[in-house]
Amino acid sequence: MTRSRWIAGATVALLFLVALVLYFGHGPVSEKQYASRPAKESAKDQTLSDSLQRLIRRRTPSSAAPQPPPLDFSAAQKTANTEEALTQIVEKRIVWQQELVGQSTDSLWRQWQDAVRARNEPHRFDLIRDALALSLHNGNAETDGVVSAMNAMLNDPGTNEAQRMALAGILAQAASPSTVGVLVQTSLSADLPAELRGHVLNCIAHIDTEPNDRERATALTGLLVSGCQEPTANVEFKNAAFQGIARMGMPEGVKLLLEQACASGATVREFEQAENPAAWAAYDALALVRHPDAVPTLFAAMQGVQPDSMSLLSAGHALSEMGNPSATAALIQWGSQTGSDVSALLLEWLGRVRDEGSLEAISEAVAPNAPAFILPGNKAAVAESLRQWQANHEQGQSR
Repeated sequence: MTRSRWIAGATVALLFLVALVLYFGHGPVSEKQYASRPAKESAKDQTLSDSLQRLIRRRTPSSAAPQPPPLDFSAAQKTANTEEALTQIVEKRIVWQQELVGQSTDSLWRQWQDAVRARNEPHRFDLIRDALALSLHNGNAETDGVVSAMNAMLNDPGTNEAQRMALAGILAQAASPSTVGVLVQTSLSADLPAELRGHVLNCIAHIDTEPNDRERATALTGLLVSGCQEPTANVEFKNAAFQGIARMGMPEGVKLLLEQACASGATVREFEQAENPAAWAAYDALALVRHPDAVPTLFAAMQGVQPDSMSLLSAGHALSEMGNPSATAALIQWGSQTGSDVSALLLEWLGRVRDEGSLEAISEAVAPNAPAFILPGNKAAVAESLRQWQANHEQGQSR
């Protein structure tokens, strides 16, 4: 989270308020579907066993970020029911944003506490929150003291629960080793109310880092991996940690997810018979991997194994959900090099393609001068996935 990213985020919030001004009094805008491929029919593919269908067509975990209950600003909140009032709020927020940039972590922490206690600045509160999270993210000489104070407040039963949830959100938004460490230790050791514990775990599941900040992502992945190895790490914690690990997508974290998905058995039948919730959580989390650095690790897990191998199915599941040309190319390469009939898997996995680069990779794979497939049936499945996409796309255009 760089300074420019925070400013951009705050700008989006300001534009949202402007939108309220422009559209005040109008009905809701209808939702628009941007997926490149319409949803597939739910009818069973008879070329896949029931076990395979249950496994590869599971719904992926929710990508919605955690939202704590709003803090109570009702005593100071006034309804802005005119264009003039909304415009004044927007103008004030621009000034407040400029004032917060560059302030010390200690100062921002005090302002956040004052705003929570006074509850008289509802339109400034989110700007203070975001500025504090950015300052913690960047780190400085004051960070350790502030994080320690936040840790004490988060684990204080006497603190309002909504405030504790808001604190957890700031710690996750900061996404630094010290702030994420607080969330991990709190969820592992503290006797938290059920709703608060659920929110802390949700924050862990949605930890985010810049795609190019591999050093930070690697450090945070290490914290979550270590947390999973603690004796007090139950299935709920592992489920949240696995999702956070997947979203960062570092190779060492993805390797752990593959190992955990295969821990209950090497084949689909063994996996299902074991009924291991942690293994299912790891398998489901793999659908959240998006970082291209994970592709080589996933591709390697598909080599030299049978089509009913959990290693192959877990890795293929992850690659098919990435929406990334390199991931799609890896699936095609695997399909071209295997001596097993995996046409049904290729058709299923390539049927999830939703980005232009992946469609180009599929088109190139079935071109007349493309490298040969060991089994022609596998190449035919790749060609069929492209034909189905084109048919669905044309059908969608005609509506």
